Amino acid sequence: MYHELLAASCMLLLLQSVQSLGGKNKTCSSVTGGDILLQTTVDLRFKVNVRNNLSSALCDQHTSEQCAPRIAWFHPMKTATSFGNALAHFANSTLPDNAHIPLCDNASVDIENHCPGGAQGDVEFFQNTYPVRTWFRNVFWDPTSPANHRPISKQNCSEWKHHFVGLFRQPEARVKSSFNHFRGGKGDVQQYARWVRGNVVKMISGKGGWDPIKCEFFSYKCPRKESKRCPSCTFSAKPFVHHALHRLRKFAFVGITEHFDLSVCLFHAMFGGNCRKVEFLNMRPGIHPKDNTAQLLAQDPDPYDGALYSEALRIFWSNVKKYDVRRSTCKEICPDAPHIFPSVNESSFALTQLPGAAMTSETSHEYDWPGRHFLTDEIH
Repeated sequence: MYHELLAASCMLLLLQSVQSLGGKNKTCSSVTGGDILLQTTVDLRFKVNVRNNLSSALCDQHTSEQCAPRIAWFHPMKTATSFGNALAHFANSTLPDNAHIPLCDNASVDIENHCPGGAQGDVEFFQNTYPVRTWFRNVFWDPTSPANHRPISKQNCSEWKHHFVGLFRQPEARVKSSFNHFRGGKGDVQQYARWVRGNVVKMISGKGGWDPIKCEFFSYKCPRKESKRCPSCTFSAKPFVHHALHRLRKFAFVGITEHFDLSVCLFHAMFGGNCRKVEFLNMRPGIHPKDNTAQLLAQDPDPYDGALYSEALRIFWSNVKKYDVRRSTCKEICPDAPHIFPSVNESSFALTQLPGAAMTSETSHEYDWPGRHFLTDEIH
């Protein structure tokens, strides 16, 4: 049924665009640029006007009558499964407003947090509670588990061109989170960091296939002399950085895990759809041990994923500026989440230096503020 609703919404959008833009003919067609996921060809002024009502954005014209969303979620490990809430509601606006990826706490008063199937949260959501075959048919890159960690093959890149979306995380923070999650925080974290170095570059470039992902999952099973026994894990990502950067620049949407709040807001500013309160929930809360892991990792940073992250930051802040995304505008884009973008006393705090952002004292309060919601404070 949701495809029919999407089609109706798309047709309504087209009619509105003709009326709002002086009768210009606007059609659902393939995108022509990596920074546009909205396949309905309308100008930025029109997108801003309708962004909170546009449920058929990211549409793909399968027939002359129907527009349907197509989303290729590139999801490196430990970069925020919670983003799936925004993608799910965007893909199908008929989901219950409170639908979200569960915490798998069956004692919770919120039944959306229950996992009766015994699976982890994203699997429970997309396979059991709101199964893809019913709610998101022909929408996601992964047809059974949209939050799955997948490399981008040459075929994937061709078939899903301009439909890739993803969040990127500072490499050493991601490795620390991965180490805590997959290794339980036990062992030599610097050795582990060398083991998974450049893994996001490998995933986005498709080099090594699934091996880099599996090796990060199961590295504790590998012997000490990994380079002799597991060459599929330890090959250098250096030759593939340029290719990875090229693919990243073709992404329809690039968000930053450390700026999860602004990333969700930016997604809606770019592609429309109602921004819901549940999209800011942390679906993978954890406990960070107080140790010197961060300092150890900082001694030998990942140059390959570091280059990719730097470019992701550049793209992100460029789009933040282009689509005028900041605390005060996000209050309008996401009115259901006033606790995420509260009003603040602009003179109550000093300028905060944000990675990749060139802010001034006059605008700092728009990009950082007291009590700001940081997803990465809890996820592990």
